Amino acid sequence: RSIGDRGVEQLVNALKDRKHLSINLSDNNVGDLGAQHLSKLILAGAAVDLDLSMNEVSAAGVSNFQFADSALQALKLRGNEIGDEGAVHLADRISAAPNCLLCVDLGNNGIG
Repeated sequence: RSIGDRGVEQLVNALKDRKHLSINLSDNNVGDLGAQHLSKLILAGAAVDLDLSMNEVSAAGVSNFQFADSALQALKLRGNEIGDEGAVHLADRISAAPNCLLCVDLGNNGIG
């Protein structure tokens, strides 16, 4: 059973005061709204590993991701729908935050 965007919102609210989180939401029907909710954990420095593989996140969903003060070390987005626009957005944000994201998986996203 999938938690979807509404479940992600509830999860983010429950975890908002935690740190050093490893969150695996692969194959959970998470879309752009769910990614927007998760961006709050990234911005707060709470998440260190985020797996959103095999979901429905597009360029609009990753447009909220900010990494400047983030503790995020791994971002897995394999099998989503971010396309070229989302990849460019992520590249811009990652290059502005050289101390985070040691691992980025963007396979099977319609890039290129």
